Amino acid sequence: MKNGITDKRVWPAGAGLGVLVASAVHAAQPDYPGALWNSAYPGHWYTTGNGHYFVVEHDTELYYEATLSYFQQSGTEASINYCVNSLHNGSDDQGHVENNPNDAPAGEITQIVEEQYWAWHVVCWNRWMFGTEHEGFATSPAWYSDAMYQASGALTRYLCDKYNIPKDRNHIIGHDEWQNPAWVSWMTDNWPQIDTTCNTHHDPGPYWDWTKFMSIVTGSGGATAWVDFNYGGTGSGTFAAPYHTLAEGVNAIPAGGSLFIKAGTSGETLTIAKVMTIQAYGGPTIIGR
Repeated sequence: MKNGITDKRVWPAGAGLGVLVASAVHAAQPDYPGALWNSAYPGHWYTTGNGHYFVVEHDTELYYEATLSYFQQSGTEASINYCVNSLHNGSDDQGHVENNPNDAPAGEITQIVEEQYWAWHVVCWNRWMFGTEHEGFATSPAWYSDAMYQASGALTRYLCDKYNIPKDRNHIIGHDEWQNPAWVSWMTDNWPQIDTTCNTHHDPGPYWDWTKFMSIVTGSGGATAWVDFNYGGTGSGTFAAPYHTLAEGVNAIPAGGSLFIKAGTSGETLTIAKVMTIQAYGGPTIIGR
C-alpha cells in the first residue's frame, strides 16, 4: 500500500476548508448493490469536484483487509471509492502470503468513499475520476483472479451506466495510463485541462488483463443478475436486477455471466446447465437444500 497507492490530495490555491472537509453525514449503505461499507477516515475526500468522467483501476500493493484498515487511519493521505478483494488468503511465488483466517471471499467489494464525493487517489486527476483498488501486486500475476475481474468489471459497468462514462480505454484507465502515449495524446486533444504528467505510479501493471476486463465492462463477457432471497419489494430494492429466486436470476443471464446472491437461504432445487460465475455477498448463502 505505502508503495502502491500513496497519491494524495492536491491543495488548490485559495481552497477553503469547506472544499476539503466532508459532510458529517455518511452513507447508511453503499451506493453500489452488493458492496459493503467501510468509510475512509472522516474528511479524507473532496466534497466538490469537476464531475465523474473516468474510472481509474489500481492495485493495492497490500492485502485486502490491510488496505481497508489503512484507509481508516488519520495519517493516511489517500482514499478510494471502492476496493475489491482478489484472493481468499492469497499467495504467490514472490513471498506474498496472506495467512488471514478472517479474510473476505474473492470478489468482495467494499465502498470507502461515497460516489457523490472525490477520493484522493490520483493527485491532480482526483476531481475528475472515480477510483477502484484491487488487492494485489503489480509484479505478480497470481493476484488478478477471475472473481476479481468479474466483480470489478460489473462495478465499473455500473459506474459507467450511472454516470454516462463511455466504456472505452480512454475513459477506463490504469493508474499507469500516463505511460500510454496514445492516451496522453487523446487527453491533450480532448481534456487539455487535465495534466497527464502528475502521476508516476505503475499499477495495475503489465499482468492486468485489459481485454478480459473490458469484455466484462462492455457486457460482451456475459451479463449480471442479482438474487435477493429476502427481497420485500421496492423498499429493499437496492439491486441492479432484484430477482426474487435463483431460477429467475439464472434464467436472466446468458452463459458466462455473473450471478450474485444475497445472504439468505433458498428452498428451491435447481440444476444450472450453463457456465456462469456464482458469488455470494453479504455472508454465506445456501443454494438449494
